Amino acid sequence: MPDPSIATQAALVAALSGISAPVYDRVPSSAGYPRVTIDTQAAVGADMVDHRLDERLFYLRVWSIANGQHEALGIMSEIDTALHRKRGLTMTTGRWVFSEVVRKATQREPDNETFMGRVTVRVLTEH
Repeated sequence: MPDPSIATQAALVAALSGISAPVYDRVPSSAGYPRVTIDTQAAVGADMVDHRLDERLFYLRVWSIANGQHEALGIMSEIDTALHRKRGLTMTTGRWVFSEVVRKATQREPDNETFMGRVTVRVLTEH
């Protein structure tokens, strides 16, 4: 079965379609705030006798220019609700086994106006 990297990212974006900020892999120049970006995806594979199980880490960034951290924290909570302990999200290739949010953090950016939230999501896929 083909590598499910693209299908996994598509399923993740679909799961986040209901949150209050758009999700981008590549941010268009016209995009405003707030927004979520997919910063990095990393995978470690484990071959089994008849299939392969991959552990994927998605590093998401939440960007907000609202006054304070409240907006970024709210969006991070929405991401947590959409992805933590989820099983069987629909994929075109492979199978979404399980996902969990393993880390959340916020920080003020050097411009002293923008807040960035960081969310790390662990996804197990089978193919």
